Amino acid sequence: MAKFFIGAEELGESKEVSFAEFIQLAMGRSITSGADWGGDRVEFGLSGDGILRVNWKPNGIDVRILSTTNRSETPSLLLALPEERRRLPFREVETRLAALRTLHAAVYLIETGRTEIVEKALATGERDLDSYLGADEQLFLESIGPGSWILTVWTGLRSSYRSLLSVVAIVYTRGREAFLTKLEAETRLKQLDVEEREFRLTTQKIDYCLGMAKKLHNPESEQRLRALVQDQVRALLPDSSQEEVSRATRGLLELPPHDGGPTGN
Repeated sequence: MAKFFIGAEELGESKEVSFAEFIQLAMGRSITSGADWGGDRVEFGLSGDGILRVNWKPNGIDVRILSTTNRSETPSLLLALPEERRRLPFREVETRLAALRTLHAAVYLIETGRTEIVEKALATGERDLDSYLGADEQLFLESIGPGSWILTVWTGLRSSYRSLLSVVAIVYTRGREAFLTKLEAETRLKQLDVEEREFRLTTQKIDYCLGMAKKLHNPESEQRLRALVQDQVRALLPDSSQEEVSRATRGLLELPPHDGGPTGN
């Protein structure tokens, strides 16, 4: 009989889980290393700071997945591209990854008070906003799970990680619940604190928005940013309807109707 766990006794956390929850955590990770400890135990290193451990017992096997991420470290994010095809052309993968990093860079630059950089870049027709981020602010690709198209993405700063979470929660409207469910499972695996839990509650609001456009200084910059965001959302989600693209664009750029700021007399 097989039993499935997250965590390990030596880490002070071990919990038996269902096979469905175990697969939710293991799916899309790549095997990066392996070790045969002899006797009844083998381990496999996984992308996303994970370890898969198998122990043979007299009455079956115990299969564990545990995290090597420390609480003080920025965790990796496992992100599924909304895709049903098993194979994708290189060009399409490159286009989607470029769109994701551009949207992340736009959100992060504006959220960290560097609005003028975005405005000046867009005014000259430059769209590679990622080039204005420091090395620890940029997105790094650790692995891509073939077939499932699950990306393991990492960034060096927590603030940059939060911007990535915001982009994904708004843009992936159709798959938001699946993303949040996987994020919640990752939170349990990595023993993360309140940040991801609060993020889930926030993004479940039907009118969750960032309001980036309101942080720009003139209508021309708003129009340029709107065009950039709409193009990148469409590139990231090529099979989405125009309404889905428009909804995601509004979510990134606008504020909820009840949060439009002060009004005049």
